[in-house]
Amino acid sequence: MRLLLFVFMLVISLGQASAKITINAEYHPPTDLFALMDGISRWGFNDSAYHDAWAERFGWSRDDRAITRFYRRYRDRTYFDRAQVDRKFRADRDGIFAARSSFSVDTDPLAEHFIKSPTIQAVLSSLDNIASAEDAKKLRMFYEHFRPKWQLLLNESKAFASSVQDLTNG
Repeated sequence: MRLLLFVFMLVISLGQASAKITINAEYHPPTDLFALMDGISRWGFNDSAYHDAWAERFGWSRDDRAITRFYRRYRDRTYFDRAQVDRKFRADRDGIFAARSSFSVDTDPLAEHFIKSPTIQAVLSSLDNIASAEDAKKLRMFYEHFRPKWQLLLNESKAFASSVQDLTNG
């Protein structure tokens, strides 16, 4: 009986193994910029290793600290995802994976804005769509303050992404 059950399960599993899955991944500078700057700010649940690596490479001035304080306060005011603070809620809805609710305009409007924007210029010029005029002005100041440094890092990321794509295509 066990052998018959084993054979039956094997036949069923072999029949289902023919599904084809395609995954397409592309480099998206606005998302890269958001993740980078969110990481260096030490806001929320970001690993301090991002900030530490930035500070080691570029230094960290009093002006850097001041403008980053604004950014952290802005993120604290505008971000709320119950799945990030309530493990049971998250486990019930998403299991061990990143919470689906974390990627929405209702829980993280700034992240959603960066992810959906086609270019960095479009992101920075349309911050008024997701923030008050004063917050949008200060967010632009935050990104402009660090521009030479993040631009350098994004150029490195883009070159890396391009080299990985070349390896997979040929």
